[in-house]
Amino acid sequence: MRVFIISLESEQERRRKISLQCKEQSLLCEFINAIDGRKLPSEIATTVTHDFYNSKLTRGEIGCALSHLNIYSKMVSENICHALVLEDDAIFDDSLHECLSGVDGIIREDKPEIFILTARCSYNKHIKKTDFSGRNYFRITNGSGGYGYIINLPAAKLLLERNLPIKFEADRWTIFRDIAGLNVWCTKVPVIRHACVIDDKSTIGSERISLAEDRGQVINKLKREIPFYQLKRIKNIILNKSGISN
Repeated sequence: MRVFIISLESEQERRRKISLQCKEQSLLCEFINAIDGRKLPSEIATTVTHDFYNSKLTRGEIGCALSHLNIYSKMVSENICHALVLEDDAIFDDSLHECLSGVDGIIREDKPEIFILTARCSYNKHIKKTDFSGRNYFRITNGSGGYGYIINLPAAKLLLERNLPIKFEADRWTIFRDIAGLNVWCTKVPVIRHACVIDDKSTIGSERISLAEDRGQVINKLKREIPFYQLKRIKNIILNKSGISN
């Protein structure tokens, strides 16, 4: 499985550490230079972001979304069937290699799917996929986190189509599920953890917190503009409660 790591080119120590982890897991990784939203010229930011000045997205969130979208574009141009996407402060569990082998056997090629390996999601325990080793992946009811997930080619195409220009943060998995039919699965136990490093180089950090309320209002407005969004949302609520797989 192809492994892509989003990392600022200047973060050589982070790159060194995660490269060692990949070597220990016998993974061949490829670094994707992260886009630093703080350095993004306004003329570019306004072009790639939907309603930039009213979006309440931080520069860091825009750069993050563009970085993930760059990977999806690469997957499309190179016809990569599925890939593991990481951020450079991810920490691997010893079972990662086995997990990747398991997902490789159950991920679909005909429908957009994402497997979140960070266990930061709530999920429906009745709707699940099980790999050859008996590891379960559950349908999420709510969740976020973009520092460790597997995405297939149909999902990459879908997110390029639906989130460029950027309307939503890179890891708004529940919204992408509701508006676009993205199938999102998650682990019960984390296979990938976050180093929780928040420093002066963070592109999101405190700015994101200060805009959270305003950003929530913008998201609600965007949802109202999506045709049949409420019907799609209600469908997913029913699925979450009933345990009927789609």
